[in-house]
Amino acid sequence: MQVSYLADLVTLADPSSKFSYLNFLRSHNRLIQFGVHEQGYITRSEYNRYCRWVCGQLTNLLFGFTVESVDYNRELEIFIVSCYDKSTDSRQIIRTRKLVVGIGSQPCLPCNTRQFLNEKVLHAADYMYRRGEIIQSKK
Repeated sequence: MQVSYLADLVTLADPSSKFSYLNFLRSHNRLIQFGVHEQGYITRSEYNRYCRWVCGQLTNLLFGFTVESVDYNRELEIFIVSCYDKSTDSRQIIRTRKLVVGIGSQPCLPCNTRQFLNEKVLHAADYMYRRGEIIQSKK
């Protein structure tokens, strides 16, 4: 991967976050070792361990679910996500004000999501073009 440790999951957005790569190293008693070696980058396997460590601390993550539908309730201003868990043969409804969809490295917007694009909803590929506007927003 050879990605700088500063490009971890949180540092550029919040350098004081407890989910930083440096905090991961500190919590595993490896911070000094990392600093002495002066590598400056994270290997794929190390980044995987780091991501698993972060995920293990977040109680609001779900894995192994298939998203069956995403609807938006304009009155309540929330997304309603219907999910299916094959391992338990059960369905779950999740209500959320914010929704992030990871669909790969190529900018792509599924047809049924385009209707939601507006001044508050954008594709990550457009972030740099709208960064100033986002920073100035109140929400």
